[in-house]
Amino acid sequence: MKKTMKNVALAFAAAATLALGACSNNYSIADPNESLFASEARIDSVSYALGMWLGGTIKGSGIGEVNYNEVMTGLKAFLNEEETKIAENQVNQVISSYLMDRQGFLMDKNLSDGVAFLEKNKSEEGVQVTDSGLQYRIIEPGSDVKATQDEDVVSVFYTGRFLDGVVFDQTAEGAEPVSFPLNRVIKGWTEGLKLIGEGGKIQLFIPAELGYGPQTYQGIPGNSVLIFDVELVKVNPVKE
Repeated sequence: MKKTMKNVALAFAAAATLALGACSNNYSIADPNESLFASEARIDSVSYALGMWLGGTIKGSGIGEVNYNEVMTGLKAFLNEEETKIAENQVNQVISSYLMDRQGFLMDKNLSDGVAFLEKNKSEEGVQVTDSGLQYRIIEPGSDVKATQDEDVVSVFYTGRFLDGVVFDQTAEGAEPVSFPLNRVIKGWTEGLKLIGEGGKIQLFIPAELGYGPQTYQGIPGNSVLIFDVELVKVNPVKE
């Protein structure tokens, strides 16, 4: 049932490209008053690019599942100035209402999935739990040089994943470690990175209340439990 977002984008790109060819000889223009001035090959190229652009819009919207047949039907009807199933002044309302309902559903699902995961995970080998509810597994303890204050600056490599294993953020391959004060990141990091020293590695299982909370944040759905693999490269203690 699930499709990867890459497949969603590509499938919609193909659908939109086909939809643009709605008239005779499989070619059409958005404004019938314009005259054809480019070669068919160039029109094919820009049509495909438009499909990718529309696919990117869908991918970034958080819509989820899409009926591509209806996408094509709506696209053709609009471009050909035919009667549409939905009035133009209702389009935004239909989409925004769906997105709000879907966000609420995902928040509830993330909450229940997160509770179940953390309950099971705390019994896994090597996993420890702090008073705040943070779960962690120390892979390598590192040296005795540790961050002790929230204002300390740390440099790290990291990978962040959702419960389904999808990576949502990571340091770029071959890049320098990223640096930040511990009081400028989510609570799970502020607490967790004090548990290892320089050169150490830790796996953090961060409950939503120690992460980004109930609201969607930069593509991270509300109530998400987050898993981070972190390597602590350097600690720069704040000067007293």
